Amino acid sequence: MNITEDALRQIVRDEITAVLTDLGMLLPLPLDAEPAPLVEGNQTDKIIKVLKRIGNERRTEIFNRFGFYSRSQLSGEITKNVLTNISNINQAQKGNYTAQ
Repeated sequence: MNITEDALRQIVRDEITAVLTDLGMLLPLPLDAEPAPLVEGNQTDKIIKVLKRIGNERRTEIFNRFGFYSRSQLSGEITKNVLTNISNINQAQKGNYTAQ
């Protein structure tokens, strides 16, 4: 049985697609329907209004709880870590470093 190059390419594509689908790395096509948005537009507006009404401290607590941090919080932590590392290197160069 002779297989053309195009037919062979299609067979390989089909098999790769089947394997990726079986491994859960590829969704079968076509999708039945578009996924519904998690929050409707009206709900988003309500959430934004509530967030605007609460104070900065409370808003920061809420966002931190979900893993969102402000740029200043992140840069503060990065600066602290860099300075600690520099201090540790200086201590190690002097022979005074002890692991913490």
